[in-house]
Amino acid sequence: MPEPDALSSPYPLSRLPAPPTLAALADWAGARYGGRPALRFRSPDEPKGWQEVSYEQLRTLARGVARGLMGLGVAPGDRAAILAETRPEWTYAHLGVLTAGAVVVPVYPTAGDEEVVWVLGDSGATVVICEDAVQAAKVERLRDRLPGVRAVVLMSGAAEEGLALLELPGPAAESTLAVHGTRDSSTSTVPSDASDATAAVLDADGWLRTGDLGHLDEDGYLFITGRRKDLIITSGGKNLTPSLTEFALQQSRFVSRAVMVGDRRPHPVALITLDTDELRGWAEREGVTLGPHPAREKRVRELVQEAVDTANAQLSRPARIRAFALLDEDFDVAGGLLTPSLKVRRPAVLTRYAPEIEALYGPG
Repeated sequence: MPEPDALSSPYPLSRLPAPPTLAALADWAGARYGGRPALRFRSPDEPKGWQEVSYEQLRTLARGVARGLMGLGVAPGDRAAILAETRPEWTYAHLGVLTAGAVVVPVYPTAGDEEVVWVLGDSGATVVICEDAVQAAKVERLRDRLPGVRAVVLMSGAAEEGLALLELPGPAAESTLAVHGTRDSSTSTVPSDASDATAAVLDADGWLRTGDLGHLDEDGYLFITGRRKDLIITSGGKNLTPSLTEFALQQSRFVSRAVMVGDRRPHPVALITLDTDELRGWAEREGVTLGPHPAREKRVRELVQEAVDTANAQLSRPARIRAFALLDEDFDVAGGLLTPSLKVRRPAVLTRYAPEIEALYGPG
């Protein structure tokens, strides 16, 4: 295990070169910017409601987290996961992992059990830093399926059942980490074909194939226009980027989500969900009484038809929506139609609403 001196700054406090690696970023920023504010966040304990953390303090916090992680056996190149909402401690943990020479594995706090198991297992994470006891309990519940995880750590909060605490140096109480036990294991759940999977997403020069579609303008700026895997090719051979059409439809305040359909079909159609708050406001202003299923109301469909017409006026002829279905429910994460980052799970939507899609194209 590295000695604490391994975290000493390699830079003089005067003029500094750019940090050679991300592992040196917190140290470099602390030496360069000193007492200037690095973070500012709301805090009920502060007279003005805001608390600041300077670059020097951030460096101290990052070093403290790094020492704690190294004390748990985290070595350079190891994977350390962070399971938390966006908060200052996320930044402390992130920089602490990097300072220890490890790799950060972010996990969405809304992820379900199967996604947590897949992300932690596939990445080979050995330590999981959790926001609170609730998230820690989620990981502990899955420990039998995660033989590579040696420790579960709390960002803040008191440890229970006599679990050890690591008191880390720093200006804020949030620097306390509670350790929920450890266990040694050399077993990893990284699949045996991981190298093939990696090769599939990296080119020969090591660049990640993100799957994004885009173009460079005359000034060299990159514009992202869609996703390669979401590309729709009609039965007539037209290549359509659904995100462009969906964005145009979602400019209407009455539209919550729009999903373009049309792969191997003669023309595109759309599945549309309603923004119920906007719809209620409109109904109150217009004196309209909405029934239990607003998507089936004639006046509501007329509103959405106006949105479709407006969107079609902005689109090329092949990309224009010929028909649409209004859905009674909006998409959400719990229902499996949105990812934890609130992106539409297109295959799941197409499967769930297959009957509605077939009805839009009619017989034959």
